[in-house]
Amino acid sequence: MIRGWEAGDHRPGTEWQRAYSVAFGIPEDLLFAQEAAAPGYVPLLVQSPFSVGGDVARARLTVDEAERLLADLYRREAAEGGNALCRTVGEHVSAATRVFNHGSIGLSSERRLFGSIAGLSQMAGWLAVDANRHGDANRYLGAALYSAYEIDDLSLASHVMGYLSLSAFYQDNPRKALSLAKAGADLATADAQPQAVAILHTRAARAHARLGEDEDCKRRLDQATTALDSRGASREPPQWAGYISTLEMTAQQGACHLDLGDAASAITATTEAIRLIETRHPHHVRDLAHYKIRLATAYARSGEPEHAAELADQAHAITRRIGSARVDGRLRELLRTLDGYDSPGVRKVVERLMAR
Repeated sequence: MIRGWEAGDHRPGTEWQRAYSVAFGIPEDLLFAQEAAAPGYVPLLVQSPFSVGGDVARARLTVDEAERLLADLYRREAAEGGNALCRTVGEHVSAATRVFNHGSIGLSSERRLFGSIAGLSQMAGWLAVDANRHGDANRYLGAALYSAYEIDDLSLASHVMGYLSLSAFYQDNPRKALSLAKAGADLATADAQPQAVAILHTRAARAHARLGEDEDCKRRLDQATTALDSRGASREPPQWAGYISTLEMTAQQGACHLDLGDAASAITATTEAIRLIETRHPHHVRDLAHYKIRLATAYARSGEPEHAAELADQAHAITRRIGSARVDGRLRELLRTLDGYDSPGVRKVVERLMAR
């Protein structure tokens, strides 16, 4: 019956409508509106878990507004991210899906709106990963994947699979992360969008590194660099590809070297990534904090805990401004590592930061 409802050829009776509403936590008028232009599948997937009836969630966006909103949110997410943005983006996802399901729009506008819903859902999914809300992340990313396929955007679909890979990676499941990254890389290659191909190869490289597969990791990193170098002759990159650059590739190389146990190479690559972010994107404070933590970890593993403690102190000052659960978790791991060193200066920094 649910399949028939999603296909638009079955409508549950009144009692069942109430039951579905309670089960999914979605008001009946959203799930079963008579004027809905599409079946209930989209709102079922992407109804925001953070939506509490605020003004943003009730807003009736136009297609143009949804596209402008998405462009603005890409800039905000790249700069700071953070847990607080989860609620904002989740509410915007709800507002955009209401337009799709309740509005009267033409086919061209429908495609544009599907693209915006895909972008918003992907962003909500990534922010949920950043906030360690992996259940929410999978639901949002599943909605983004569905929307990307509806508009036949294979590059966007592959990019979403890259975030699903990251979610598995951060849940300490590198085998699953690798499978998702490989499937995404194949999909990206089929669409020949170089930024998408590059980032999917780095997702696979991260999984290989965590599994200790040195040669496979380096092969994927080389493929990522080759794909990114080919972008000059490609079509205009999509909005979501804005962060995929030499900076991102360098940072991912540093992360891979660290997981492979090559602290010296990790220091070289991560130091360069920090230089690039400080000179080109100094407002990207979440990434700056993350890279400083990664660099500190590399210094700790190379036998320089004092330098690591100094970097941890710098990173902590940034993390207090952004509220990223993922970055906070990496900092706590670093502090636990440093707590094992018998150095008065290091212990002083660790005790001060742990007390905050």
